[in-house]
Amino acid sequence: MTTLKAQGVNAIRTAHNVPSPEFLDLTDELGLIVMDELFDQWNVAKTPEDYHLFFGDWHKRDTLDMVRRDRNHPSIALWSAGNEIHDTAYPVQAKAALRSILDIVHAADPSRPVTMALFRPNVTKDYDNGLADMLDVVGQNYRENELIAASKQNPKRSIVGTENAHNRTNWVPVRDYAPFSGMFLWTGIDYLGEANRSGWPNIQNPAGLLDRTGRQKISGMERESWWSDKPVLHVVRNADPAAAGPSTDGAGGPNQPVLPTMIAVATPKPKVALFDDWTPQDRSPHDETIEVYSNCQQVEAFMNGRSLGSLPIHQDASPRRWAVRYAPGEVRATCRDPGSEAVSDSLRTAGKPVRVELTPNAPTVGSTFDDMVYVRARVVDANGITVPSASHRLHFTVKGAGQLIATDNGSSVDHTPFPSPDRAVQDGLAVALVRGAGKGRLTVTATADGLRAGSVDLATTR
Repeated sequence: MTTLKAQGVNAIRTAHNVPSPEFLDLTDELGLIVMDELFDQWNVAKTPEDYHLFFGDWHKRDTLDMVRRDRNHPSIALWSAGNEIHDTAYPVQAKAALRSILDIVHAADPSRPVTMALFRPNVTKDYDNGLADMLDVVGQNYRENELIAASKQNPKRSIVGTENAHNRTNWVPVRDYAPFSGMFLWTGIDYLGEANRSGWPNIQNPAGLLDRTGRQKISGMERESWWSDKPVLHVVRNADPAAAGPSTDGAGGPNQPVLPTMIAVATPKPKVALFDDWTPQDRSPHDETIEVYSNCQQVEAFMNGRSLGSLPIHQDASPRRWAVRYAPGEVRATCRDPGSEAVSDSLRTAGKPVRVELTPNAPTVGSTFDDMVYVRARVVDANGITVPSASHRLHFTVKGAGQLIATDNGSSVDHTPFPSPDRAVQDGLAVALVRGAGKGRLTVTATADGLRAGSVDLATTR
């Protein structure tokens, strides 16, 4: 949650059921706005054994209990009566159920509005049959332009995107239509389950801005550049050689003229491969694209110290790109806005893997069940650069006043049990979760065949 907040997230939707009180305690503490959601089903089933079996007998009690339990959390700004409720195909039934929920919520907490995540409302005519206008705030999943049309149809409607995708085509309509109060991405963090879209052996849904270990993904880098209030700049490698047009020899001057016709192009591009490194498998000269996500008005790119020229920000929030002939070394991008010249990012070519480097996210760790420190492991070369092609299997040990709780690497296909001390790196990275065991000190060590071991010392508290 702190990582999400640091990259500009200011609100979280609890989907699609009652959240834990501890979660809401944290959102209060961190100042994150919450949409608190009740149900994923009403009377119509999504699966045979879901809540539809109990809705008629229990929804009034469950609604009242949730609102009474949560209403004193200042982080909550909005209640949600449900997610993609299939009852809306039967308007009379749906409106009766919604009225029941609305009456309970408004009576128990008259201070906050109620929304719900409408599911294809143009199909079930929710904007025409009165159901949408029962809501204090009209929410819709995806289809941002449909929600904008519904707002223009009735400007008295307050609107919010209750579930949205990560693409630029999802972001720009929300950004450019002032009555659109915001959007909730599916999702903030990769999560175990719902892996059926990719199929076995996948074990997770990889839709997050962060991976399962809390590490920012490239999609998170791009999104941060769209909505952050602070200057943001991230440089990545786009393996699509056609992404930025003709290559440059690095002699200076932009190779990507920013013309209105280029900005307005709507032809879908082929799926590109994006990498947070400057270490392609092919080390011979070939076409590569430097891709930059930034909210700076002007960004200048460099390759091995030679300027590739500056590019202005794009009106449509698309990334800035420089096409180059690959050469090992360093690519760098720098913000050229007055007062923000220190904002920059770079990628360097990695050599052979030499050692394991460990970095904890805190210098101390407590000893209670909820006290853990994340110790991040990197397989690096002689210069300390992460080797993205590394696939070593690390063995973690903890000596002293502590214990190893879990290891992970964020992989969608790694079936190693989380408590295992052995974990293969992905993109050269892995993480260990460690807890203290009384006051003292502990040492975390990671070893792997052919690499120098890494270790880090931590103080522990009771």
